[in-house]
Parts: sequence; structure tokens; C-alpha cells
Amino acid sequence: MKCRICGANLTKENADICVECYKKYQEEEDLKKDNNEVYRVSGSFTVGYSIVKHLEIILIIIIAMIGCFVISNISAGICGLGFLIIYLVLMFLNDRLKGKNDRIIFYETKLMYHTKNILITDDKTIKYTDIVDIKPYQTFKQKIFGRGDLCIYVKGVLPGGSLIGGAQIKDVKNIVKVCEDISQIFNLKRE
Repeated sequence: MKCRICGANLTKENADICVECYKKYQEEEDLKKDNNEVYRVSGSFTVGYSIVKHLEIILIIIIAMIGCFVISNISAGICGLGFLIIYLVLMFLNDRLKGKNDRIIFYETKLMYHTKNILITDDKTIKYTDIVDIKPYQTFKQKIFGRGDLCIYVKGVLPGGSLIGGAQIKDVKNIVKVCEDISQIFNLKRE
């Protein structure tokens, strides 16, 4: 007989799955049972920071609109104004949605990651044993507002730090303190 999951040859005739597939199944079931929340990290949203975050694009659109009005092309200027309004609405909706819904919940043996924006919703469960590193990342604007991105790198991450399989929460308030708290929890759980 063959394993119904991976197709490997089975040594026992009455078995449905191989030992390796059973171990993976058992690990997943154990992870599902872990409901003891230890720590929670969420994204955040404020209008002021959202404007500053997108300031370069807003200024480019405004400069283009002014240029259109100066050369007396009113219709192009009005079109630019409409584009600016649409961009601002989408920017605020996306930032607000991400700030409200993005979270990482640390349990005793795993973390659960949830992110949602206008187009994408993603849920992941990551075992602590698969985590390679947890780091904060801050742009100049984020440092001014006391925020940063929490990046969790897992085994199998591509060279250059691509977050395939990892997790990232943007615009976390007090990122330095959050990372200190997480590193204490994480070090305890990995030992």
C-alpha cells in the first residue's frame, strides 16, 4: 500500500499514511490546541502619519496639478484634482484597514499572523522552531512618529531578506519596546 498523502510505500498493510505524514499531522493538531495567548502586536492608523507616509506622492500630484493650471489647461488640472482625491481616499481606506486588521498573536508554541488590505487577506500559523529572526525596521518617517515595521523571518527565506513564509506588521507603535518584549518571550520559548 501507499501513503494517501505523499505516496510513499507503507510497511504496514493496514496503515493509511506513513510515519512522516503522521508526525506532520500530529504537529498541526498540537498547534491547533495551543490557545494560550502570550502577547499581541497590532498595526496602527492615524491620519497625520498616513499623510506624512504618502507625502511625496501627494506633493508630486499637487505640483503636476499646479503645472496644468499654469499652462491654462483647466481640464487636465481638474483631472489631476480628481486623481488626487481618489488617491487620498484609497490611501486612507487601505491604511485604516491595515491598521485595524493587521496583527500577530504569540501563543506558547506558535504565532498567528493576520493581515488584510483592500485586495489581500492572509492568515498564517508559524511555529517558533521555524523562526530564524525577529527584527524591527524603521524608516526616517517612522522614527519621527515612534513607529516601525515588525519583520519575522522564517526558515527558507530567500537571500536578500525576502519574507516568503514570514510575517510583517507595518506601522507598529513603540516598535523598540515591542521588539524587546517579543525577544524576551521568544528566547524563553525557543530554549
